[in-house]
Amino acid sequence: MRRMLIFVLITFSIIFGETKYAGFRSSRVMPGSFPQPLYWSNVCQIIANKFDNTQPAGVWIVSTYWGNGLCRLHFPHPGNGKSYEHISFDTRDLNEQYLDMFDSTGVKVWLQVESGDADMDTLISLVMNRYKHHQCVIGFGVDNEWYFNSAANDYCGRKVTDEESERWENAVKEHNPNYTLTLKHWDTVNMPPNYRGDIVFVDDSQDFDSLDEMANEFKYWGNFYKNNPVIYQFGYNSDVDSDGDDDEDWWGEFTDPSKTIGNRLFSQIDNCLGIYWVDFTIKDVFPVNDVMTKIDDQKTTVVSDFQLKQNYPNPFNGNTNIEFHINNSGLVKLQVFDVQGRLINTLVNESLPVGKYNFNLNMNGFSSGIYYYQLVCRERVQSKRMLFLK
Repeated sequence: MRRMLIFVLITFSIIFGETKYAGFRSSRVMPGSFPQPLYWSNVCQIIANKFDNTQPAGVWIVSTYWGNGLCRLHFPHPGNGKSYEHISFDTRDLNEQYLDMFDSTGVKVWLQVESGDADMDTLISLVMNRYKHHQCVIGFGVDNEWYFNSAANDYCGRKVTDEESERWENAVKEHNPNYTLTLKHWDTVNMPPNYRGDIVFVDDSQDFDSLDEMANEFKYWGNFYKNNPVIYQFGYNSDVDSDGDDDEDWWGEFTDPSKTIGNRLFSQIDNCLGIYWVDFTIKDVFPVNDVMTKIDDQKTTVVSDFQLKQNYPNPFNGNTNIEFHINNSGLVKLQVFDVQGRLINTLVNESLPVGKYNFNLNMNGFSSGIYYYQLVCRERVQSKRMLFLK
């Protein structure tokens, strides 16, 4: 009994302690091109750095609801000869390289599904068996909006029962007892009426007239689940009630909307575990080119563990030198990316002792333009821009 009490107190401390989460909600239905791994890692770091004691994290959606009850998983069939009702598979894995990036840069994610009519226990098994080896994964998420989304359920998803939520949570924890289950909706009616466990309840309500209105509704959500952690998704620009107004009309006036909204929610809602900017507008608020350069200026890059120098010469033609210093031994990764965030070269990926290092980079064979190099050491990140001119 004493051990159980200690475990409960530790869990409670972790959930409602100093550490919070901040970052993104990412889905493949976002407008425009889907950014490369470096963008998501950097933008997550940038958002998290706006708040004290905050871990970069996000919701990574690994399936898309395709209508008619079909859930399309963004990875290939496991090859076990089984057929799965209401589930289809992609021909290639769309998540692995992103999760690899998050592993190396300290970003944490819940893997979320848009399930349609697919069996949730089956989806949990398929998703977690494929990706639970990634240290970035901290749990599994259900977007209740797409759970049996049909006219019979007013296209809002079927209400989740206590029995279902408890079974799903147990299934997730069978893969790792430290994993948590997230349930997402804008209406408490669609959530389990009584079962709570240590579920994280996510609210994505939208189409408010002001920050005050958003904060008041989100505070109600936090009070409703007062004994559990809650997370909020925002940054929407859709006009749900067709009155010609949307959230961006007011948050677009803020100099730093993610920080302004996040500070309000963290300060007013005691059990607010995290805040996530949604993919629909993330590239508008955090443009790709800006994100690839601004990571240099964030507070977590000013660290004593290591220092990344500007390449020399810069601009350069053919070859340039990249120097860095590390003050603590450990795994070091030095990689080069193009302007879209695609990995083009890994210069270092090994454990190094304390010291000063200099690596020569040859860019012959590549096109002229802006490139980025990134150093990862002890889950800390520094990135710099360089210009290659033939």
